[in-house]
Amino acid sequence: MQKHNLIQLIEFGSIKVNSKALINELGCRLFLMSVETSQSISEHALPSVVANYVLRGSIIFSAGNTTCGLHPGELITIGEGVIYRVEANQHSALSVMSTGTADALAEDIEEFDLRTSGRPPICSRR
Repeated sequence: MQKHNLIQLIEFGSIKVNSKALINELGCRLFLMSVETSQSISEHALPSVVANYVLRGSIIFSAGNTTCGLHPGELITIGEGVIYRVEANQHSALSVMSTGTADALAEDIEEFDLRTSGRPPICSRR
């Protein structure tokens, strides 16, 4: 069992979207994405169902002719193969979970290992 405090892991200050892979297992991937005001994630599609949960800020999701604004505490699911785009209205953070094959992992995602982060462990084993 692993426990993650996503709020503590949010990092801004980059010219590109800051992405961290928290879980990268076959069939299940969880990313933490920090997006600064006016930054966007270009149109893309994943070969899996994707759930996007906004932790902080304000995000606009666009898929085809549909646009949806999300705020902290709101979740949107996107079907397998649906092409969508993400844009931040303000400094924002979201968790992105996808189910499906692990080979669809984006190349510019930083794999994040909590054991080497320099932070004290959040969970302990019995």
